[in-house]
Amino acid sequence: MKEEQGYTTYLVLHLMECAGFFNDETCDERWSNASAHLKIFMQSKYNDTSKSTYECIEEYIKSYNA
Repeated sequence: MKEEQGYTTYLVLHLMECAGFFNDETCDERWSNASAHLKIFMQSKYNDTSKSTYECIEEYIKSYNA
């Protein structure tokens, strides 16, 4: 489970970077921010088990960045 959480945090981080969430943050700050968003995502309506994790997180990031 811990490995999967690391991958999912990385996925959130990657999609946030692609969406332009970060400017001058350090790697540690980015990871911390992505971890916080993962916790929010896990409790959100976007955490839909009928879709892939990638699709769900992508929708969450797009809605948050809108």
